[in-house]
Amino acid sequence: MHSVPEAAKILGLAPATLRQQIRNGKLKARKISRDWYLTPEEVARYAAENRRATFHKLTWAKVHDIRARVAAGESQHSLARKHGVSQPAVHFIVTGKTWPEPDITHAVGKSA
Repeated sequence: MHSVPEAAKILGLAPATLRQQIRNGKLKARKISRDWYLTPEEVARYAAENRRATFHKLTWAKVHDIRARVAAGESQHSLARKHGVSQPAVHFIVTGKTWPEPDITHAVGKSA
């Protein structure tokens, strides 16, 4: 079973997008406690039916690279040109408005 953030990573979508698809009935998911989980088969089905979900210009590796390079002082404009996206897209990546890092604290447990 994949959590919503894990499935979002696989599909290259934001977790909020997947949650909306679950609410709209376009994705079958199972709620365990307060979190939603999808089977690998359901993720594969969704990817096959929504091919655009798997064809993004960026990958998680590129997103991490963009964040690291901006932190090191490289301009958002140069990174946008390098990756074929707009400068605002890079800004949203850096600020976490798009491609948010999954919150894994629920999986690891909270420290006392």
